[in-house]
Amino acid sequence: MLLGFKGTMSEAELHWLRSRLLGGTLEKAQHGALRFRPPAGFVFDPAGQVVFDPDEEVQQAVRLLFTLFAQSGSALAVVKHCAVHHLRFPTRGWGKRQGAELRWEPLTHTRVLEVLHHPASAGTYVYGRTQTRTRLLPGEAPRVKGHTRRVARQDWPIVLHDQHPAYITWEQFLRHQQQLDDNRTLRPEDRPGAVREGAALLQGLVLCGQCGRRMRVRYLEDGRTPSYDCNALHVRQAGPTCQSLRGDGVDAAVARVFLDAMQPAQLAVSLATLAQVEAQARQIERQGHLRLERAPYEADLARRRFLAVDPDNRLVARSLERDWNDTLAALATLERE
Repeated sequence: MLLGFKGTMSEAELHWLRSRLLGGTLEKAQHGALRFRPPAGFVFDPAGQVVFDPDEEVQQAVRLLFTLFAQSGSALAVVKHCAVHHLRFPTRGWGKRQGAELRWEPLTHTRVLEVLHHPASAGTYVYGRTQTRTRLLPGEAPRVKGHTRRVARQDWPIVLHDQHPAYITWEQFLRHQQQLDDNRTLRPEDRPGAVREGAALLQGLVLCGQCGRRMRVRYLEDGRTPSYDCNALHVRQAGPTCQSLRGDGVDAAVARVFLDAMQPAQLAVSLATLAQVEAQARQIERQGHLRLERAPYEADLARRRFLAVDPDNRLVARSLERDWNDTLAALATLERE
């Protein structure tokens, strides 16, 4: 009985200690003082405040990501655009082991979603975007770190706006979240879907008039003439195809209606499109100039490291000489581009 009483008191003491620690965490979070790893494009200044990354190339890369997503409406389209133009995206180290090391890596789909979903890009401090459940449910396999899930935006416990500089506004952040939700394939009857490649004008937009399911696109033998097929029941349950119709006539009719509706504003739309294309080209060119401005510094740094080593220590000198040659080759490639 005595041992059981002491065990109960020990558990109660641990509970109170945990409650006090969580209370202190929430108190700091309510004032925006609880520090997390800053997202891409932000760093902590000496006073502990979140500010823009002092590297201009980093800032330009983050702004370009948001611009490309606003134009294309697809995270994967941003990745493809950066891959075509050989654009890299920055990642700063975090913690004592990595320090503030800056790495430039190819942009990935996961990285784009990470930046777009982070509210700090809009200057907003948020605590409680995820919740971790450590207690197992019946029949659930044990986990070492528990089960973590995302919390809906309307259920975030602490949201503080205008806490630091921002790349986008809060309204733009909400539009991005809505666009990402519309691109999801879950419950396609409730979402328009992402913009797809291909010649079909209405891909991802046509719903079957008989069953209400989204119709898929199939191209005929020539590879250019689309056909809209409602075969969801056939694909999922081996049922019959609901209906199928040739798409070139449908696309032509929709194109005529669209052009007639846009006729009064045709000149304004054309000028706006040209301005958008020119702005995008200037951003890509600006990013290239910033990379070219950084490359001579990296080559000179590699040269100074090579000259500082003892020439007799060939094991180190060979590696530094190889790094110097690589930076010079990268500089020549950027100059040619």
